[in-house]
Amino acid sequence: MFTATVTATSGPTPTGSVTFKNGSVVLGTVPLTGGVESIRTSNLTVGGNTIAAIYTGNATDAASAATITQEVAQ
Repeated sequence: MFTATVTATSGPTPTGSVTFKNGSVVLGTVPLTGGVESIRTSNLTVGGNTIAAIYTGNATDAASAATITQEVAQ
């Protein structure tokens, strides 16, 4: 499971959605609930998988993204 937390520097909790990707493959797009969202996937290959969480932003919060490398053993 991968979890994204989106926070604002000031003001209300951000709204919108987060897209999770493994490289260029979209794992899913999910709406934020209280600034947090998670996704489960079994679509990872053996070795290093570059997982990105991409927040598209909204009228008051800027877009942002973060990546991690998830290693999968056989």
